[in-house]
Parts: sequence; structure tokens; C-alpha cells
Amino acid sequence: MKIIYTFLVVSLFLISCDDNSTSSPDYESICSDICTKESECSALDGTIEECEVECLDFSKNMLDDFIEAIGDCTMEKTCEELGSGDEFSDVCYQESVESCTTDVDSYVETACLKILECNGNDDPTAQELAECEGQLHGDGNIFICFTQETINAVEDCITNSTSCNPNPVNICVEDILGIDMGNSGN
Repeated sequence: MKIIYTFLVVSLFLISCDDNSTSSPDYESICSDICTKESECSALDGTIEECEVECLDFSKNMLDDFIEAIGDCTMEKTCEELGSGDEFSDVCYQESVESCTTDVDSYVETACLKILECNGNDDPTAQELAECEGQLHGDGNIFICFTQETINAVEDCITNSTSCNPNPVNICVEDILGIDMGNSGN
């Protein structure tokens, strides 16, 4: 009897582990669709393969709902609606951003404290900190679309940085999120 009971428990466990209701999106398919559409719309910078690699790098760190919404929107829109060049798919970002829910307040505070410290201000006033935080939030906060774990990793990277040259905020964001912030965060 014990063997049958053990078999039932193991079977139920395996069945519950095979539940697809919480599965991740098919990133490869979504990225392939997005890059193919980008190519069709003459908005591709590089090859489809390069686009897919970059898309996969980003998508693994982004919220599943956001990635699915971007993919769906891209496939539903015409090239005229999607735009071209750097503007390609801004409309899909705007339509999909409502699914972005990551709390980035702690990251913003950590980044601002490091930026101010690197600019020689080890004891910023509340006003100085608020101005920096307002600028980082105002720079177009796509970070809310990344997973909380990824944003926490960026925050940890900034906190643990010991040098200000090169800019640790920019380095951590580029290394972990793959976003080149250029002169932002200086």
C-alpha cells in the first residue's frame, strides 16, 4: 500500500510541475517575429540573427507580460504604424508599458547616491537627492519593464562598486541590462 501511495504522491508532484499555466513565453519565437517584422519594415540595423541575439539578451531579464505584449503589438501593427529607424516600435512600447510593474525606487536612490558621491557630494541634501531622482525617473524609465531580480542585481553592482571612473552606474546598467546610457548618470 505504501508503494501505491508513494507513486500517487510522486505522480501528482510531476503533474503539478508540468503545469504550463506559469510557463515563460517562447522568447525565441517572439524575438524571431519582432526581428522579422523589423526587417520587413526596413528598420533593422544589422542582420536578423544579430537582432534575435540582442532581443534574447534583453527578453530574459524583462517581465514576461511586457515581452508578450511587445511581441503581440509588433505583429498586429503595420510598418507605417511601427515607424522606422530609432522610432521603430515606440508605439508598441507605449501600448505595452502598462504591464511594467517593477519598483525601481530603491535603484534610483542608490544610483543617485553613487552619482552624487562620484561628483564629490558624499552628503547630499534632500533637495539634491530629489532633483537627481526626478531626472533619472524623467529620463524615460524603461527599467520598470525589467524583472525585480535584474534591477536588484544592478543596484547591488552599483552599491559594491569602488571606483567612479568609469561611471559605475553606466557600467552596471550596461553590463547587466545591456543598455548603453552614454552620458546619462553623470
